[in-house]
Amino acid sequence: MATADPPYCNVDWCSKTIHRYRLRRGVPQLQAVVAPHRICPCAPLEGDSDIAGIGVITAFIAAAGLSIISTGLCLLLSRRSHGDLSHPDYALYEEAAAVARRKYPTCQVLDEPPKPCNAVDRLARNWTCRYAQRLVRRLNGNPAILGACFHDVVVALGDQQIVTGIAMMAAALIRMPGRDKPLSTYHLVIISDLVWFSSNAHLLALLVIRSFDDSAKPNTIEREDRARRKKSAKAVRAVRAALMALLAGLLLWASVLQGDEALYDRFQCPAACLATSADGKGGEPQKWMIVNIFYIVHNYPVALFMLSRQLRRLWVDSIGQHIHRVGFLDDLGGRLARGFCSVLMSTNTPTGGELSTVSALWMSMWRAGPVKFLARWILHSIWTILSSELFDFIEVAVWFSLGVWWIRGDRDYGHELMDDTQRATEDSWGFGQLVPWFLLFLPLMQFFESYAAYSYEDACEKDLRERRKN
Repeated sequence: MATADPPYCNVDWCSKTIHRYRLRRGVPQLQAVVAPHRICPCAPLEGDSDIAGIGVITAFIAAAGLSIISTGLCLLLSRRSHGDLSHPDYALYEEAAAVARRKYPTCQVLDEPPKPCNAVDRLARNWTCRYAQRLVRRLNGNPAILGACFHDVVVALGDQQIVTGIAMMAAALIRMPGRDKPLSTYHLVIISDLVWFSSNAHLLALLVIRSFDDSAKPNTIEREDRARRKKSAKAVRAVRAALMALLAGLLLWASVLQGDEALYDRFQCPAACLATSADGKGGEPQKWMIVNIFYIVHNYPVALFMLSRQLRRLWVDSIGQHIHRVGFLDDLGGRLARGFCSVLMSTNTPTGGELSTVSALWMSMWRAGPVKFLARWILHSIWTILSSELFDFIEVAVWFSLGVWWIRGDRDYGHELMDDTQRATEDSWGFGQLVPWFLLFLPLMQFFESYAAYSYEDACEKDLRERRKN
């Protein structure tokens, strides 16, 4: 039995006469139509500039956009395209490789930067990174230094945004049960939209961290570098994983809560109405609820999985090599054939000759070109998508674009339910509007600080190499 709505959100239906234009013999005529209309006795929607103010929203959008741009530049300027022998950092790589061979004799270090194990990433680097880095060098810039600076900006923004997102969702939970001035459904939806931006920024930070700080790609110096492994402390990874799991749980809760069929009919009502609604899930809100849940379930477990260095090495070494192995599908086909025959034995109990015939038929179909090619293509595509930096980056960028569209539509619909005074309240600039924008200066300060530090280190290394030559 469904729980009744709270007294302050007793939604009911009534008949309302509305006027519609209908074509009659090609001529538009105005007709009065009696249609069901949803009424709600909740108080009119009030504006809250600290939640849905134009300054807060634009600051979150700017932070997420800055994370996307910084991540793209970091990947462009820090990745070497395989086979680009004109790269000036090849000499540096040879020196680092020589040091790595002395420290770790059992580690196989290539004579040149390793080839990316993901075909999609390799193709993207050959067509983008090479030309972007050449352009920077023509402008007398150092791609490696700039890439490292953008790396620090992305990580700083990701940590800042995940803490901000958790704080906003926690504030929403605290304000929901209030009776004096409870949180409205409209403002809960806006908070969820803002937290999605924070989530995207943190996912990009994890992408950069696992690609650079804790690389598990084979034949790389970072893979066996214990000093780098100590630098990325286990405590920091544990804190990031805990915060990420907490944010994922809060987003799941908000997504399920906003799947109510009457979500947009309750925008001016307290958000607690959604938790006790008798309407159930359905309509357009339910569709987007399913999309949100799929996005969380698809991205967050994979990101948590990739936070572990050992699990990433298992993914790259064992799973990836098995999928690319030539005889892997033949072994898989044999196991499927034996399993299929065992099922037949448990159901129909056929003779041995029938079993051998069925097994031979299955293996002939499996070893046929189209079937085997399709199976290999499916497995290889799944592995490529889950391990590709390019796919992760594009997915977050698309989700960011959808988030901008969502929050604009939700805010416009909420303002239709407000009077002019309340709309002016949300459009005004105050303390809560300016603080998020001034916080955006922190990534800028991080960039200049990193640039100064890396430039000094680069100058010292160049001076040391010149002394060794002389």
